Amino acid sequence: MDVVIVNEETHNILFAEIKASPLLTLPLRMEAEQMTDSEGTEITEHDGSLTISAIFNRQLDLFIPKITGNRWEEGIYTFGVRKDIEDKFWGYRAMIARLETDGTFLNDYYRFWSAALVKYHPKITESIYWLTNGCGSPTPRPVWWPKSKGGEGDGYESVSDSKTSVGMDRTDDIKKGIYQVLKLGSEGKPVSSKWSFKVGIVSNIHAARHFEEYLKSLKNLIWTHDETGHVKKAGDLKPDHPMFNLFDGIIALTEGHFRDEWLKQVFSFDEI
Repeated sequence: MDVVIVNEETHNILFAEIKASPLLTLPLRMEAEQMTDSEGTEITEHDGSLTISAIFNRQLDLFIPKITGNRWEEGIYTFGVRKDIEDKFWGYRAMIARLETDGTFLNDYYRFWSAALVKYHPKITESIYWLTNGCGSPTPRPVWWPKSKGGEGDGYESVSDSKTSVGMDRTDDIKKGIYQVLKLGSEGKPVSSKWSFKVGIVSNIHAARHFEEYLKSLKNLIWTHDETGHVKKAGDLKPDHPMFNLFDGIIALTEGHFRDEWLKQVFSFDEI
């Protein structure tokens, strides 16, 4: 269980699992020394990864594309300096300073984020799509694109693989979340008398790619306990036998599904 939200006045309580991953991982940029070979000749291309250790006390920049007309272009924002290995909060300082001094930064970022979400699903594989997490291997794939390291068969390296899928879109997270919500509900709902016991999944972004496959058939599922083992239909139960929602809410900033009015009032962002 990751989050508990309580309303003491209405006696509502939510127990929820958080399954959330970012849409974007923004690149950082810095000036680096010129690469040379053993004879001091300049190297302009390098096949492989590089380890750059001299990053402290150097100006770092944040890369956020900006839209100009119908074209995305490079947008570079100064983003502070990390003093040393112990300077763990440099990123927070840089973000605060950026927001305090640049009134356009947040709008520029949101325009990029919003456009990238549209590209992420249904996989519009052009331009800024390739900066979204979980974007996969490039299509069309360049002839020089490397095959998967240590893998078998005809697999190729990803720009960003499915392990970084956006929001609650990682299939392992969805499956774990379903079980965890069922476990919370089955242990808490039948014995909760004072509180109206709610359960759900919370994320930054809904399961854009995998909702149909993993959640659509479950979103309106209800359940109950049957200690007799003989109940086959609702009519076999007593009229006052309690029924429970599997999900009282599947909650995300981008899209939500609710079977509970309290959660809908608190977390529905449709009118914002």
